Amino acid sequence: MTAKQRIGSGQRLICMGHWTRILLFIISTVHFGVQVKAQFHSMPTGQSLWVGSWCIGPGFPCTGWVYSYDALVPDTVINGVAYTWMNNAGAIRDDLGGKVYIVPYGETQEQLLYDYTAQPGDTLTGLYSTTWGIHTQVVVTVDTVNINGIDRRRMGVSHPDFGVTVASNYWIQGIGSLTGPTQTCNCPSVSGATALSCMSENGVVQYGLAVGGSYDCLIHLGLDGSPGERQELSLYPNPSTGRSSLTGTGPLLEVQVLDTQGREVLRTRDRMIDLVGNPPGLYMVVVITGTSRQVLRALLVAP
Repeated sequence: MTAKQRIGSGQRLICMGHWTRILLFIISTVHFGVQVKAQFHSMPTGQSLWVGSWCIGPGFPCTGWVYSYDALVPDTVINGVAYTWMNNAGAIRDDLGGKVYIVPYGETQEQLLYDYTAQPGDTLTGLYSTTWGIHTQVVVTVDTVNINGIDRRRMGVSHPDFGVTVASNYWIQGIGSLTGPTQTCNCPSVSGATALSCMSENGVVQYGLAVGGSYDCLIHLGLDGSPGERQELSLYPNPSTGRSSLTGTGPLLEVQVLDTQGREVLRTRDRMIDLVGNPPGLYMVVVITGTSRQVLRALLVAP
C-alpha cells in the first residue's frame, strides 16, 4: 500500500468518525428529549384527601363526603389499563398529557373527567359528572395560579344547559373541581349544594384553610353534628396498633369502619374498634349517634 493510499484510508476513517459523531449526537438528542419531556400531572402525585360538604339550605343539616387517592399505588387494572382507585368514585387514570379519565364504580368503560388542554371558548362534551348528569361544559377562562410553589393551570367553566355564560366553577390542576373531584359541574339544584372544603396531598393542604401547612381536612366531616358533640367524640389511641376506643358521652347507634377504597371492614355498636389483623393504613370511622347522622374521624393503624 502506498503512502497516498494510506492517507486516503485515514481520510475515510476521519470522515466516518465525523458522521458517526453526528449520528450519535442525533440519536442521543432524540433519546434525551424523550427522557426530559415535561409531564403534565393533572392529578396529585401523592396520597391525597378531598373533603367537602353537601348542604340543603338554612335550617337543614349539612353532611360531609370524603374521597381518597394514592397516586403511588396504581392498584386497579381494567381492560388491560392501569388505574388508581378513588373511594366513592371509581378508577382514575391521569394520561400525563392534560386529561383525566374515570371508570365509574361498577362500570367497565372509561369516561373523560377533566381536560386541561382546552382553551377559552372550547366546548367540552361527554364529560363524566355526578351532578345532574351534566356532560357539557364551556371553558370561559384559563390562567395560572401558584399553590405551594407549583404553578397550576386553572380553568373557569360554565354550563350552557342552564344558560350560564360566566365561570360558575373552577378546575385546578392537581386539585380538581372546587365542588368535588367528580362533581365537575356546579349546576343549579333545588336539593342542595356541594362544595370542596379542604384538599391535602401527603398531609399538606392544597386547598381550604392553612394552605401549605399541616391541617386535618377530616375535621370538616363533622358538619352535621353540633359543635359540642364533634368535640366530645374522639379516638384513643390514634395512631394505634389495631385497637382504639371511641371516647365521648353521647349515645352511639352504630359505628362503621371503611378502608380507603370505601369498603366496609367493620360494623359494630361497641365503643371498642378492633382492627387487629387488618392491613396497616388509614381508615375512616363513621359514627351514627342519636342527633348526628355522620361524624367521621381518621384512624391510622400503624404496623
